[in-house]
Amino acid sequence: MSFLFQCSRGHRTLIALWRLALVCFFAAQFPVAPDALAKIAGKRLLLFVGSNTLGEKAVPELAKAYLEKVKHVPDTTIFHQGDVIYVSGRLPDGTAVYIEIHATGSGDCFKSFLGHYPAASEPCDIGMSSRRIREEEAAFLKEKTGITFNRRGNEPGEGCEHPVAVDALTIIVHKGNPLNRISFSELKAIYSRKVKTWNQLAEWQQSGGYRRRDRRLEQHNHNHGAANRQ
Repeated sequence: MSFLFQCSRGHRTLIALWRLALVCFFAAQFPVAPDALAKIAGKRLLLFVGSNTLGEKAVPELAKAYLEKVKHVPDTTIFHQGDVIYVSGRLPDGTAVYIEIHATGSGDCFKSFLGHYPAASEPCDIGMSSRRIREEEAAFLKEKTGITFNRRGNEPGEGCEHPVAVDALTIIVHKGNPLNRISFSELKAIYSRKVKTWNQLAEWQQSGGYRRRDRRLEQHNHNHGAANRQ
């Protein structure tokens, strides 16, 4: 599951636009500037930091919908500079504006709220995460900011933690792998790193007829929430 986090109720409209943005995402082609500017011009309206699962494609479409539907920007442009995505345009009065999105991993979402994310000079307005906030992270943020980040509201846009997507995961292994079935508890053991070889999982399988090979399990980047779902 994926989440957006906010510190206040200041972005209720943006959260409410999420469903609209997802419709746009599946239907639209991204307009990408041919030459990314060395430094984006104009006024930054919002700063997103966190999950690349959300930040690479879905949140840029959310930002695009926000500029078009709320700020009445007639033409928007999405372009990338490495892990940073800019969604820009001009307000009806001609003012240049943009939304900045850092798709660098779920862990950076919570670092940014504390001002510990080095790529941005100030905390993000909205954080992106592909996992729920951990208890120790919520407690630390509560202590430092006074805000309860794992609080969900009864109405759209209220609270701090907003579920916005549910991921569908498919587990695929090589045809020569000794396993022919696997349980959810065993998958949890793999991704929590309690089990580190396929042989450990194969012990409960039938024991004859093939040679078991000791294949190390590949792990995802520790900073990304998709690697830490349990």
